[in-house]
Amino acid sequence: MLILSWRIARYLQLYNYGDPHYAPLVISGLFLVLVIHLVFHGSQTLCAVVLGFLQDQVEIIGPLVGEQRRRQMAKSFPSTVKAVLDSVDLDPSIRRYVQCPRCYALYPTTSAYPEQCTHQEAPGSPPCGAKLTRTRTVNGKDESQPITYYLHQDFTQWLGRFLCRPEIEAMLDQRKSEFSKKQSEPREQPSNVVTDVLESKIIKDFRWPDDRPFYDCAKDEFRLIFSLSGDGFNPFSNREAKQTNVYLAGVIPGPDKPSTTQINHHISLVVDDFLPFWETGVRYTRTSSRPNGATARAATAPVLCDALGSRQICGYGSPTSTFFCTFCWLRYSDIENLDKHSWPERHVEEHRYWAELWQLSDLPTRQKIFEDHGIRYTPLLRLPYFNPVEHVVVDTMHNLYLGLLQRHCRSIWGMDFSLEDGDGASRPRGAVPKLPSPARMVEGRRALELNDIPRLVKSRTDVLFYLCMELDLRRGGKKKDFVRELIHWVCDSFPRPESKKTVVLGRAILTAVTEDRVRTELPRWVDPAPLRVGQKKQGKLSADQWRSFCTIHLVISLIRIWGNLEPDSRWHQMLTNFLDLVTAVELASMLVTSPEHISAYSNSMTRYLVTMKSLYKEAVVAPNHHFALHIPDYLKLWGPSPQTRGFGFERFNYFLQQIKTNRRFGMAEYPLPFFQKLTHATLGDIEMTYMYTATRMANLLSLLSLAKVMRIVRNMYARLEKYFGRPERGTRTHDIFTRDRGVTHTSRAAKKAILSDPIFNALGHYLNSFGEEIYIPASTRLAKKETEIFLHPEIEMLHVISHQGVDYRPMYRSPGDSNILLRVEAAHGSSDLHYQPVRILQIFAHSRKTPDDRNVRQVFCAVQHLKPLPASLVGQDWFRRFGAVGGSLWTREYTPDICIIEPTAIVCHFARTAMDLEELPIPAFHILPLDRVRFIRYLWLHALLIWHKSSCGHILKVLGR
Repeated sequence: MLILSWRIARYLQLYNYGDPHYAPLVISGLFLVLVIHLVFHGSQTLCAVVLGFLQDQVEIIGPLVGEQRRRQMAKSFPSTVKAVLDSVDLDPSIRRYVQCPRCYALYPTTSAYPEQCTHQEAPGSPPCGAKLTRTRTVNGKDESQPITYYLHQDFTQWLGRFLCRPEIEAMLDQRKSEFSKKQSEPREQPSNVVTDVLESKIIKDFRWPDDRPFYDCAKDEFRLIFSLSGDGFNPFSNREAKQTNVYLAGVIPGPDKPSTTQINHHISLVVDDFLPFWETGVRYTRTSSRPNGATARAATAPVLCDALGSRQICGYGSPTSTFFCTFCWLRYSDIENLDKHSWPERHVEEHRYWAELWQLSDLPTRQKIFEDHGIRYTPLLRLPYFNPVEHVVVDTMHNLYLGLLQRHCRSIWGMDFSLEDGDGASRPRGAVPKLPSPARMVEGRRALELNDIPRLVKSRTDVLFYLCMELDLRRGGKKKDFVRELIHWVCDSFPRPESKKTVVLGRAILTAVTEDRVRTELPRWVDPAPLRVGQKKQGKLSADQWRSFCTIHLVISLIRIWGNLEPDSRWHQMLTNFLDLVTAVELASMLVTSPEHISAYSNSMTRYLVTMKSLYKEAVVAPNHHFALHIPDYLKLWGPSPQTRGFGFERFNYFLQQIKTNRRFGMAEYPLPFFQKLTHATLGDIEMTYMYTATRMANLLSLLSLAKVMRIVRNMYARLEKYFGRPERGTRTHDIFTRDRGVTHTSRAAKKAILSDPIFNALGHYLNSFGEEIYIPASTRLAKKETEIFLHPEIEMLHVISHQGVDYRPMYRSPGDSNILLRVEAAHGSSDLHYQPVRILQIFAHSRKTPDDRNVRQVFCAVQHLKPLPASLVGQDWFRRFGAVGGSLWTREYTPDICIIEPTAIVCHFARTAMDLEELPIPAFHILPLDRVRFIRYLWLHALLIWHKSSCGHILKVLGR
């Protein structure tokens, strides 16, 4: 199958206008208008004003260039946005369909379509019969026009344009080369650590139709796997996001959404596009670096959505249906069963059998199949490789950050700044049954005392709920769960519980969290929680803010407040239960995974859920709790969770919501012939505006990145790149850029400088600590020996260094980015690793001669170590009792001596919080590691540091990675 590649240099046509020496001026002006209109969503009126201003500038420079050239340049400037858009190739390749407003069936506009929908929901069902067209009067003539359109972007054409981007093709080639090299390297022992989705079981076992592994292909062939996502959003909200490398298949017209299987019409179009890429591959006649063309094979495997979206796309019931889980057959009525070994597993062959039988059956049979098995048909099953059991991934962003962390704070503990603090014994929020009449309560107590099970079962839900409350039994489920709890209880007495509305995260706790939050130094990549968490005026928290709030701010404050209480106190038990959840979340969020990670996660999450049920009698075990116990299964299949999270798709949704529209859904406002020609900005419908604006913007940014264009708009592109470039905060940013592990990048040298005497002396002792003292200061008056080398103090100062994708800065540039952990030797001859907090004073590049007469340039960091607590106070540091998740206390003093390290010795950043504790006679810093690359036990150094002493200071020997 031959497909002509996209003409990525169509902008060169603009050089035909006027003198080539002045054409770049015209082109840069047109790109300015496009950036204003597509990137910053400027109106057509604003763009017309800018075009008028540019024409005025041409008039001004007329005397300088001559009248003839002025006329040519003025003639080159269009007067409307439509004309500017027509001058470049930014529009997507779209297939238009008439959509039924009732059943969402699609009819291509390239052939005749009926006036009424003929789609049958099932074999033997009557046709839908909804009207597809309406009569409108245009220029005095009545014309029949479709009521609703659906636009589908052609994937083959989109991929062709995508592969014509030089940076994309280079990245794909690099990934392929790295993967092939890694597979060919000899290994003494196979490693259980998985750092990349390409190392996961799914990819290793994946086979193309030619029975070859994923990357086993020719040099002129691409093999790609795409994630699939579907989501709904409110188009009238206003959020900000930046995402360009996403294939937008289509936007289904609103205001309603397709129910259950109605979305299958739209999924079928995606499947139709992907089938040729699986069966034969698609040949592109050329790409940016392959003038003779390349073949592309593609598959869509992981489905990354929230729980509701993934189930609708893949043909399952809702997350609260009888068979609510996509990985096992556990029934919703047994959701409190936490014994994973007792859950019956799903199998893809069984799923395909029932789904295909459902597809061939009439409506009553379909309903019966769904009731018995919870399965419907999805067009994705037409893809031979699609596995609806293993490919529906539990998204940790939705499940853990927006799910379990938020639920624990809001639904289990309760979080409200206007309420007093409580012990979490009663339900803080949610529907609590209304207190029944005294007569009904007497009847219920009597049935319980007489062990009259039938009578107890017939009691109303509210009676059973308050019976469980009086007896301090679990009451977090439904009527069936209440009855089970009461049957297992042996009747003794009926105490009356006090009812006072409190929450765990009330005014006092939230005030303490805010105070600690203000005193906490964080690196730039951490998105801290807002200061007004728990207050109504704050609004919703993002997934990233929930993670920071729970795993950093709450951990620090709650351990400070509750961590030193008696272990058998309720508050201490609540703390340890919460820290189990935090530990599980951090383990699931690591950028690497292994059997040890998975086992530790399973233990922590199971322990959290079991303890949660006993501590919080009214806490409901929700589907997200069950899904969280399946995360180990997906870690085994897909590798580290950051590479299968939905951050990118959610950001793209936010970007769509930022686009300005006319706020009208799915109505064709124009006669069909005119509509088919309509490609400029005001498309009339929200869905069309989203499709064209999003794809045009992505194509524009790709066009601006080309070398020939960048020479013309270099400064504008530099500022755009800063605007659309790497954001400094957020889990998504950190996870993306830390994938390049083992690599150190330095910034451009800020300026030449001379090292201060303490740092220069420390550098000399560091270089001499690896052997004989061969480096001596160049300013020494003594004659050097033949084996000695002069060391000069000249350096290049650096403001930032990027190690393993994380930016580190000296203290004078960013205090939070300068707080780092080092790993050091524990003792002579010991293989144990220890970690110690330091701060970076200066980052510099130094050049010197080596003993073999080579010139080397090396990057160093000058650091100061934080002093540990005195040995007599270490026992009073209760933070250490909770391991790495709890951090530890250190003094607020730094050693006066300066040490030199190499960037490879850096482990991670840490959060530093100033604390004045009554239990300690000295002020202290709390240090919390922010290591998201590995799971380790931090062996905090006390008085066990090994120092290499010299006349000039102390050099701490650090280990490179």
